[in-house]
Amino acid sequence: MHEDNPVREIVSLFGGLTKMASMMGHKNHSTIYGWVRAGKIPSWRDAELKEAAEKNGIHIPDDTHKSAFGGDVSGTGVAA
Repeated sequence: MHEDNPVREIVSLFGGLTKMASMMGHKNHSTIYGWVRAGKIPSWRDAELKEAAEKNGIHIPDDTHKSAFGGDVSGTGVAA
């Protein structure tokens, strides 16, 4: 994983903070940056992340996905 921060790894897969924010429909990257700093994505953002990844052809490995949510997700990773 990317520096032991699975959120940072996911952000890298999307091409960076700004690109990920845009793909997820956020006006700016501050929300995503907060996730990176916390090292965790809130579980209620799972569907939003999966939708953005699938729409943009991004594969998030299962272990990275699960770690980014602290293991608190109903499904596993996202495959495009």
